[in-house]
Amino acid sequence: MFGLGRKKFGWSRGRPRVIVVGAGLSGLLAAVRLAEAGADVTVLEEEDRVGGRIHSVPLGGSHVNLGAQYFFHSGNDYLDHYIRKASKFSPEGGKLGALWNGTLASASGEELFLSLPIERQALEHLDRATKRMREARKELMRGKEFVFDKEPTSPLWWELDRITATEYLFDFHPDVANIFDTFLIPEGGVGTSQTSALLLVGWYGGPERQTHLIDGGNQKLPEAIAEDIKKLGGRLHLSTEVIRVSNTEYGVDVESSNGRRLEADYAIVTVPAPVAQKIVQSIPVEKQEALAAAVFGGSMQVGLHLRNLPKDDRINSCFFHNSRINAYMDQTRGDGDSETVVSLNIAGEEAHALTEDEILDRVAEPLKQIYPGFDPATSIVESKMRTWANGIVRYPPGLLSKHHDQLRAPVGNVHFGGDYTHNPALDGAAWSGIRSAEQVLSRAKEALA
Repeated sequence: MFGLGRKKFGWSRGRPRVIVVGAGLSGLLAAVRLAEAGADVTVLEEEDRVGGRIHSVPLGGSHVNLGAQYFFHSGNDYLDHYIRKASKFSPEGGKLGALWNGTLASASGEELFLSLPIERQALEHLDRATKRMREARKELMRGKEFVFDKEPTSPLWWELDRITATEYLFDFHPDVANIFDTFLIPEGGVGTSQTSALLLVGWYGGPERQTHLIDGGNQKLPEAIAEDIKKLGGRLHLSTEVIRVSNTEYGVDVESSNGRRLEADYAIVTVPAPVAQKIVQSIPVEKQEALAAAVFGGSMQVGLHLRNLPKDDRINSCFFHNSRINAYMDQTRGDGDSETVVSLNIAGEEAHALTEDEILDRVAEPLKQIYPGFDPATSIVESKMRTWANGIVRYPPGLLSKHHDQLRAPVGNVHFGGDYTHNPALDGAAWSGIRSAEQVLSRAKEALA
């Protein structure tokens, strides 16, 4: 159906029944792969929509993304297929920005770094650090789908996993770590001092990728996957909170909060690790320890419909160093007129305790610095907010050395997907969904042999 070169299996004694828990990107791609192979698939999702942390809402005559901010081609056939099909765009006509200790720098592309109020030596060291990351990633990627795939024979893999990103950057000017903090903190709420060097190399040592926004909101992409699941005969049940997943003598039993119970041969659980710990029954101690080690960071996305912003010196995206706001992204299609839709990120647990007025006051501070004359009373037309208690998985040093195999290991007929089993970016979720689907298909084939 998709032209991806994947063959439909011939099931001689009935199709395997599989329940996928969670309709985020990992769960949806697992389901579409299973349905494409001829399995009997049911997807259960707690929310009233698909997409998980890919979440878009209407705002200002357009849409604002309150979860994943962009997409890029990743080398994953399934994710790339849907990105190619989507109507996509990138905001035009603006610059990149960085608010560095209260001073705004802006420029086009990589010229931004030359505009930062830091020493020239720091910029030279940044180039050297980036080159070192690319060389390390190239070495790690030999014969592997992903830099996070375990390779016990590689001393470099072990070394990078066991040290922090700050230790990896120790030989360079201190502002090199500060620059990477501005990119890391919006993602997981922590910076280089608490993050594995393997994560740093995996994210910033790879090839440059063009990023896209999906026209009509990024959630259009998971909605397209959901439609294909249905076309292939799969079932999708929204507003269905799963509270228990148990192995049985013949397969799995899945119970939802409304008392509904479903039976299947296999289950794939793609919810965040802390949730998986609660709902999957009889998890062995080693697996429990692995799931507990996959700590997620909280974050909040704030969408604003703004009016009368100056267009002459437009900032498309901005990062912040030593600020209570972590990232800003203009999501308006084209130059528009006087209307603008933007998204701002507040990383960390404290955002959960803020009132709506406190949040608007906080996001107004950087907007005043980006756009002098900005007045929240007259410029903010409407706002939308979304808090993510399990925003994105953190990769502390030693996580994969200690728990890599258990993070991916099934418990009986219950398999696990999600970004924590691969990497915390959207392509990590995509790879994990396909990997867990292939695990189930392989086991089903063996059972019928």
